[in-house]
Amino acid sequence: MASKKEQRDERVEELKKSVEDLKEPVKAFTERVKKTVGNEAKSIAEDAKALGKEAKKQSEKVKKSVEKAGKTVKSRAKKVGDTLSGKESEVKVFVEYGEKQLSTEDLAARAKEAYLGANPLAEIKTLELYVKPEEGAAYYVVNGEASPEFKLVF
Repeated sequence: MASKKEQRDERVEELKKSVEDLKEPVKAFTERVKKTVGNEAKSIAEDAKALGKEAKKQSEKVKKSVEKAGKTVKSRAKKVGDTLSGKESEVKVFVEYGEKQLSTEDLAARAKEAYLGANPLAEIKTLELYVKPEEGAAYYVVNGEASPEFKLVF
């Protein structure tokens, strides 16, 4: 019968042999894992690169769209501003009642003439017209100043 030490030594030798026997399969398995992981990593890197290129393309498209939209908005805003300031179109207003037709331009010119006739040294900064067809008259306010004398009869 073998001593405990001999039994232990035999067991150690068996384990060493088992470890030796496993070295090659473990090495082969490790290589397969590395290869598979490496291929997957390459594939993922290629996909990421493709996605990056596509994102860049989309980013350029969005940038161009935003620039185009900005130009359109500016152009339309300018047109609206020109329209509101009267630069783009001419507006004429007429008041009609019964058989008569009055142009607001003519009424404004008559009101300026009447006011400056009575106040030759005055400056007209603002002029407001109030047309009252039922009275056959228009009243005007100059520079915020009103008077019963500021009346045009038509």
